[in-house]
Amino acid sequence: VQTCADDQVLLDDGAAQSVSGEATDRAGNTASASVSGIDIDSQPPATTASLSCTGLNDYCAGDATVTLTSSDQVGLSGVREIRYRIGSGAVQTAAGASATVSVPLSGSGEATVRFSAVDEAGNEETEGGVHIDYDTIAPTVSHELTPAPNAAGWNRADVTVHFDAIDDVGGAGVDATTVTPDVEITT
Repeated sequence: VQTCADDQVLLDDGAAQSVSGEATDRAGNTASASVSGIDIDSQPPATTASLSCTGLNDYCAGDATVTLTSSDQVGLSGVREIRYRIGSGAVQTAAGASATVSVPLSGSGEATVRFSAVDEAGNEETEGGVHIDYDTIAPTVSHELTPAPNAAGWNRADVTVHFDAIDDVGGAGVDATTVTPDVEITT
């Protein structure tokens, strides 16, 4: 009867792990072997995203930049690449643990950048994302004169000029405190 050591299962993540085993033949001769350099990484990396753009009140008023930074657990395989896509666009791949994504914005609306990192062991993190509200269109300002001028374009008395502003549908909306208040023309 041959006797062999039981299977050994490595349960912990880590680099350069080793195990030993032995066997005895029917004549009583014993031999052993060691296996070293076993690297186990069962954990996905994690990515953080930072959004930068010009604008106010959580709206971008021009192109945006999303900086992605990924890290793996200390002592494990390390980040191989970051995968990302803008909206429903094609998936792009950036080698290494960081990527800078330029997001062109035009008009008004919402944009997303979806991303995930993959480590050297092939673990992929659950996809994350950044939501971007944007408005690159200035509001429309109109005015009304009271009283209205005559057919020749002239007034015979003081005139009040009232200003109104509206933003495009899907825009950030007009900050009412920035609309010029009524102006009275008396000369």
